Amino acid sequence: MTHQRPDHTDRPPADASMSLLNEIMRNPLDLGYSAAARRRTRQDLAGASKTSSHMSRVVVLVVSLALGVTTTMAIKELRARDEVISSARTLLVDEITERQETRASLEELAAQRQQSVDQLRSQILEEQEPELISQVTTDQLRSGVLPVQGPGVKITVRDGSGADLDANRRVHDADIRVVVNGLWSLGAEAITINGQRLTTTSAIRSAGAAILVDLTGVSAPYRIEAIGDPDVFDQQFPTSAAAEQLEALNDSFGITWEIERQDAISAPAGSNRSLIHASPVTDESS
Repeated sequence: MTHQRPDHTDRPPADASMSLLNEIMRNPLDLGYSAAARRRTRQDLAGASKTSSHMSRVVVLVVSLALGVTTTMAIKELRARDEVISSARTLLVDEITERQETRASLEELAAQRQQSVDQLRSQILEEQEPELISQVTTDQLRSGVLPVQGPGVKITVRDGSGADLDANRRVHDADIRVVVNGLWSLGAEAITINGQRLTTTSAIRSAGAAILVDLTGVSAPYRIEAIGDPDVFDQQFPTSAAAEQLEALNDSFGITWEIERQDAISAPAGSNRSLIHASPVTDESS
């Protein structure tokens, strides 16, 4: 009898029988569970992003509030300082104004008393030595302690543009002195600077940014009026050394000037300064 081997052709392969198990091993969760897990992950990420955005907004709000408070406090402090500075400036201006008014009153009183002294002196001279009256009057006119009037010129000198930022563009006391000396050299008989009469003992100097004539402050524009021959001033001053310096100042710093004829100039009496150290020369001292 012939032994026949069993026919295994009808039996499924081992892999086919393990397909379900393999599928379970490869995909332990079905599609529904996987989709749900992915949605939950996206929601968690979105929630975290919203939380982070909310925290960022809170931080920005806190920082903005802190900056606002700091800025407000700084502004209040600056305003307080400005108020203090403004108050101090106001007090200083008021004090300067008050002292200027006091000085003006004292000058007026001194002028009145000087006029009384001059009248008394004239009366005495008329009685005792009438020939000296003319000499005294001439000396007073030359020294600048008597008011005078007459024709002449007015020279106006102005600061250059930007003088507040550049001191070189401001008119200095030396510039005024140059103009005054130029007018004296051309025969001026009386000179005023912004209404302040120059005498034989007058001084033109600076105090910081201000220009003082004797002890009185003057400011730009500077009006220098001179009594004398208008024709001489018109013809000779524009070619003088003083005019050359003014032109140089104009070219370098924009300082401007102009000269005008005046038919009538009034020059008030200057202050009669007492001499402390000087005394007349006598025959014995010579």
